[in-house]
Amino acid sequence: MVLKPEIDSIGAAGADALQRGEFKLAESFFERYAAAAPGDRRGHFGLALARKELGDTDGAHIALDTLLRSNWVDLPALMLKGDLYLEKGDRAAAASFFGLALRHVPPGGAPNREAAERLRRAREFMDQYSREILDRIFVELSSAGYRKDQSSRRFTESVQILAGAGKRYVEEPLSFYFSGLPAIGFYPRQSFDWLEPLESQTDVISDEFMRAAADESIFVPYVRESEGRPTQYDKKLLNSSDWSALFLVDDGKVIEKNARLFPKTLSILEKTPLHRVDGHGPIILFSRLTPGTIIEPHTGFLNTRLICHLPIIAPAGCALRVGNETRDWKRGEAIVFNDSIEHEAWNKSDRDRVVLLFSVWRPELTAEERGLVSALMVSGFGFTHGGA
Repeated sequence: MVLKPEIDSIGAAGADALQRGEFKLAESFFERYAAAAPGDRRGHFGLALARKELGDTDGAHIALDTLLRSNWVDLPALMLKGDLYLEKGDRAAAASFFGLALRHVPPGGAPNREAAERLRRAREFMDQYSREILDRIFVELSSAGYRKDQSSRRFTESVQILAGAGKRYVEEPLSFYFSGLPAIGFYPRQSFDWLEPLESQTDVISDEFMRAAADESIFVPYVRESEGRPTQYDKKLLNSSDWSALFLVDDGKVIEKNARLFPKTLSILEKTPLHRVDGHGPIILFSRLTPGTIIEPHTGFLNTRLICHLPIIAPAGCALRVGNETRDWKRGEAIVFNDSIEHEAWNKSDRDRVVLLFSVWRPELTAEERGLVSALMVSGFGFTHGGA
C-alpha cells in the first residue's frame, strides 16, 4: 500500500515534469499515481494531459473516460475530450463534450483565468457550430417547403433550440405565475383587432407627447426605490434619468397632472383591453431611453398581462429582445410582448427612444379568470409594474 505522502509526492513530481515539458516522465509518474489512488481525479487527468502532448490520443481518451465514469460532469475532463475530438476533426463529437461542459459551468464561473479562456473558446466554437448546423437543417427543410421568412415562427424557434442556436425560454414572473398559459414572447399582430386602429392614431399621440415633453420635470426615473420593497432592476438605472417615464397611470392610479395633458391618448386607449385592477393596473406611460442606455435582461412581475409598445421616437439602433427574438422599434408599428419572459432593451443611437407603453390582459384568460386574478391582487398580494 502506498501512503498518502508518497502519493502526493508522485503527483507533485508528475506536475513538475509536465511543467518542464518532460511528458514521457510525467506519464510514468501519473500512471503510478493513478494505480495508487484510482479514485483520485488528479492521476487520470494528469495522465491524459501527458498522453495528449505525446500524441497518444487513444491513451488520453482512456484516462479521461476513467475519470468521467466517476464524475461525468468534470469540466476540465469534458473540455479536454472536446479538444481531442476537435484536433481529430470530429466537430460533432467535440460539440457534444463542449456543450455538456458549458451547461454545467458552476454559478461562480471559471475558477481561474486559464479556465475562463478555455470556456470562452468553447463558447465561440459552439456558437459557430450551431449556426452551421442550423443552416444545414434549413437547407434540408427547404425541400419540404420551409421558408424562414414565411413559415411558422414557432417551428423556426424550435429548430434554433434544437441546433443550439437558441435557448428555451419560459415564463418567469417575479410575483405571480398563472398556470397553463403559452410561453409566447412577441404576440402575432392578428391576435389583436385593436392594433391597427391604435397605430393609425400615432401622430395624434405623438403631438400630445411632444407638447408635454417640453417640460423636462414631467419625467421621473423609471426605476425608483420603493419603501419596504427590494429593487429588482439593474442598480445602475436606479433613480437614473437614462431610463425615465412620463406616467399617465401608475399601477391603476391616474396621475392627474399628467393625464390632463393627454386627453386624446387616454381616449384612444379606452378602446384596448387595458389590464384594469384596482390599485394594480393598468400602467400607461411614455418610456424614454437616452442614447447609449441598456436595460439588462430581466422579467416582469406577473404573466396575466402583456405589455404593448407604440413607438413614438424610434431611431435606428434601438431594439427589444424577448427570449430568442429581437425586434427593432419602428415609429407607429406597435409591439405586444410577454414581459414574464426574459427580455432586454437598448438604445445604440444618438437620440432618445420613446414608446407609449401600456398593459393589457392576456387574451387567453376567460372573463372569470380575469375577475379571480383581480380579486387576488386586490386582496393584498404584492404586485408591481414592469415594462422596458
